[in-house]
Amino acid sequence: MRRAPRVRGPRWKNCYKRLSDNRLNLRIPSKLKDTALRCVSKPWQRTVFALGTASICGMGYVFSDILNCRRFSGEFGYTFHHLPVDAWIPFKPSWVWVYLFYYPVCFFPLLLRPVRDTPSVFLKTATGFGIQFFLSCGLFLLLPFQVVHPILPAGLSNDIITSLYKMDMGFNSFPSLHVANITFVSILFWRFGSARWARLVTFISIAIACSTLFVKQHYVVDVLFGALLGWGSDVMTFQREKGLSSDRHM
Repeated sequence: MRRAPRVRGPRWKNCYKRLSDNRLNLRIPSKLKDTALRCVSKPWQRTVFALGTASICGMGYVFSDILNCRRFSGEFGYTFHHLPVDAWIPFKPSWVWVYLFYYPVCFFPLLLRPVRDTPSVFLKTATGFGIQFFLSCGLFLLLPFQVVHPILPAGLSNDIITSLYKMDMGFNSFPSLHVANITFVSILFWRFGSARWARLVTFISIAIACSTLFVKQHYVVDVLFGALLGWGSDVMTFQREKGLSSDRHM
């Protein structure tokens, strides 16, 4: 008896199924995962872990910037990621106050009860931030794109921007870690927070992303790839199960 031929669906449907089956999620060995969960099982341990992770990521960011400054002392790095649209974006010093709001926003996930009280969710959140900083610092060194900063007149906002320019010479540009972090934070609020808070955090995140362009800390390409990195880190750390997003708490 002749067997009927197997009917295969279109290739794009198979790719979509692989994506929906979470095969792109970050896989952590069970022993390592159990050890990590024990290290963040108590609230004080999660607090210490969060502060330690933030310190290590910050030091990596500063190290990559100092190293690039030494590599290109007196010279410009790669600046060809500047697009014509960047010249159309005006320089608005007053947006530096929105830009600085990025720093407290990075700690907004601690307002979410699942992130704050559930060790596994907390660990995935910290892993997501770690992925963003690790990949970004690697790209800062491999592709030292540099943003050319304008010369500023005197003024309170301009003085603050000048201080930022001195701390960051424009090498830590591609991708934008500001945008990657706030994109990740926004997704966390849509996953675990209420819709009202998620909309508010998303609005704040969009404003911060715009501020990176208005204060000339990033180019459009940096912002786009930063958002892609933030989304990608969420894909790698959180399983997209049907029941996961229904657990909404503040």
